[in-house]
Amino acid sequence: MKKLHLLLGTMILSIASVNAAQRLTEEQRAKLEVVHMKKAKRQRKLARPSVYKMVDAAIKEYGIQLADHYAGEQGEEVLIARPIIINWPAVFSILDSMRRVISVNEYRTFEHNFPLLYIAIKEGDISKAKTLLEKYKANPNALVFELPYRMADLDDDTKDITLLEVARKQRDNEMVNLLLKYGAKEE
Repeated sequence: MKKLHLLLGTMILSIASVNAAQRLTEEQRAKLEVVHMKKAKRQRKLARPSVYKMVDAAIKEYGIQLADHYAGEQGEEVLIARPIIINWPAVFSILDSMRRVISVNEYRTFEHNFPLLYIAIKEGDISKAKTLLEKYKANPNALVFELPYRMADLDDDTKDITLLEVARKQRDNEMVNLLLKYGAKEE
């Protein structure tokens, strides 16, 4: 009987929550969504392995900024990727000291889910990319999700791309050759 009352109470509470949610204004819904997103981010952060948090401390990630004042056409929304600042000596030191504990191929940045090799490629830093490939055996065929430049281009067909494609988009022939040398596959 207690279980039945508990179940009924839960159902009534759920129905009341749904009715309350229907009465929310758009602004209230947006604020509620932000709160839920922050909670989810906090839970992800708490669940993250502590060894990854050590590497995270050496990386400063900034979010993606939506800016319409940089747009080419009037009113067109453009995504501006803010920089990722990485303390490479600290990252390499952590990777060296945690050799059997952390894999450069398993680690992804917290905010953007980027592999370290991707960051080196985006920075155009051949020496860091070569160190990651040679010493730490980074996967040259890792996939990443890159946001398009324009919001209008963001749709369900947006897909992950290879690190080789990233290097080619940057027209960095030296990086392309390095990735190919270490086993990057053509599509």
